[in-house]
Amino acid sequence: MPTGKEGMEEPLPTDADHIGALPDTVLHHVLSFLPSQDAVRTCVLAKRWLDLWKSVTALRIGDRDKRKLWTVKGLQGFVDHFLLLRESVPLHTCVLRFIVFSEDLNETSRLNLWIKHALLRMVQFLQVSIRQNTAFYHQINLGILPFVSRHLSMLELHGVRMVGSFLDFSRCPALQHLEFDRCELPCDKILSESLKLLRITRCKFSQTSRVRICVPSLVSLRLDDFYRRTPVLERMPSLVEAFVRVVHRTYDCCGYDYINSGDCGNEHCKSCHGIKDDNNCVLLDGLSEAKTLALIDGTISVCLHVNSIIFPIISIVVSISTSGCS
Repeated sequence: MPTGKEGMEEPLPTDADHIGALPDTVLHHVLSFLPSQDAVRTCVLAKRWLDLWKSVTALRIGDRDKRKLWTVKGLQGFVDHFLLLRESVPLHTCVLRFIVFSEDLNETSRLNLWIKHALLRMVQFLQVSIRQNTAFYHQINLGILPFVSRHLSMLELHGVRMVGSFLDFSRCPALQHLEFDRCELPCDKILSESLKLLRITRCKFSQTSRVRICVPSLVSLRLDDFYRRTPVLERMPSLVEAFVRVVHRTYDCCGYDYINSGDCGNEHCKSCHGIKDDNNCVLLDGLSEAKTLALIDGTISVCLHVNSIIFPIISIVVSISTSGCS
């Protein structure tokens, strides 16, 4: 049995570059989780790292911390050069987070340009998040409608205003996850044949028209803390779970006929005009096939006093959870 120095393994050199010895595919994967500014900074580590960032499959701009966010104008030079110099490889992930201090049309057009570039690079996960300065409120308009991509599967939009009366995602056949948070949605219809999960939280709908949500393949729905007119949910036969929370007063009581609410026939009635369903249900008719339905806070007390124009008969729901109802 060897003893002393003969039985000891030789120590590894202290200057060995173990990370640099990894294959390019692994390094690209690691770099894809870094903010893009940090990914570019790795070019100074060694000669091998000089161009690695150019093949990274993620663009990550901005911080989760609002205090560390930049404006679009402040990072325009970096993002433009990043997109110009990177190789023509597909983007898997694109995360754009900015803060708005003033109404600048150039910032809006530049952001839309970057989003178009990401879609052309076959992005699969796209997140756009705009935070507002406390002293100024302005939502950046997204004017890239309709979205067209065979590869986009997840889309998350925070703090933006969608331009156009028809949010048509039918030309995104792979889209399964759609999220709106703190957005303004002044549209008449939201359409997607492929969508499985839809989350709409703290959003403003139109005051003059009622949006119809047509997502027949939906499995999970969250409609939480919305403003203005309540949307119409068309039939969703695959729906498994739904969460609905009404916090703010909506335009859902007929202003002309409180007895026969639903479709009073008056074209000037913002609450009823445009609703032609036989059962006069406004909000929950599309949820009648859900397996689990959660109604939170004041939903029941707000909805049921209008003679069921909002709350239809639900016969297939396995369980209904309610809270905060009077």
